[in-house]
Amino acid sequence: DPDYAQGLFATDLRPTAGTDPKSPLRFYDFLRLKHFFDYLKPSRQARLRLRNERRVAHSSPPLRWHYRLLLHELRPQPDGGYLLVAEVYFPHYRYNNYGSYSAPFSNLGNQYYGGGSNYYNSRVFDGYQTTHALVCGFDRTGTLLWDNVFVAENLRRSELEEAVRIQSLPDGRLVLAYLDEAKLRYKVINRAESASNDQQVFIQTGTGPGETGSERASETSRTDLLPWFGSRFVAAGYQRVRVEHGPDRQVFFLNSVVF
Repeated sequence: DPDYAQGLFATDLRPTAGTDPKSPLRFYDFLRLKHFFDYLKPSRQARLRLRNERRVAHSSPPLRWHYRLLLHELRPQPDGGYLLVAEVYFPHYRYNNYGSYSAPFSNLGNQYYGGGSNYYNSRVFDGYQTTHALVCGFDRTGTLLWDNVFVAENLRRSELEEAVRIQSLPDGRLVLAYLDEAKLRYKVINRAESASNDQQVFIQTGTGPGETGSERASETSRTDLLPWFGSRFVAAGYQRVRVEHGPDRQVFFLNSVVF
């Protein structure tokens, strides 16, 4: 589809020897993935799969998806396979209604003119909203081994760029994370196993209750989260600190997040 993604293509691009046939190009429709639709409510997922089964039974064309995917760089794995991470997003708009009103009638030289109202509906681009991040493990020939997703909440950026970060743990599990205001939201993924999507920790700026309880951090802005070393992320940004008996101040925070 020239506009939307319908699934994933994968194959083995290594050169073949002699007369060996080339590896087939595999296509994995999103509906074939185990977890792709986990961002939907279970009842909606069930209706979607039932609808597809009916179309297959009647030999109707397959469902057409309207998804946009932002692909990360492929991550080679120790066993020769690779890891694919893709963020599912859509452009977000806000709508502003403007109206002007004039009196029902006006008297000008004993002539009456009818009035009226005019309304304008303006659509303004408001960034890119990420619904979930897809994670897939492939072997070296392009065979899909497993898939999983990290369902995002309140994840919007003004530019089309990677928002979800990924870090590998020593035991082979993966951590996907992003910053949401003063919270770091994350999910620990162990191949295709189901896990919670709502894990979170708060950014620490040293302005909590502490000994005096006179300061409180708020209005987090210009944040960024990057994989660091080992099983660590580094989180950075700015926060406005409200002081009980003094003027507000702005601080730059730098956190090491260890899994």
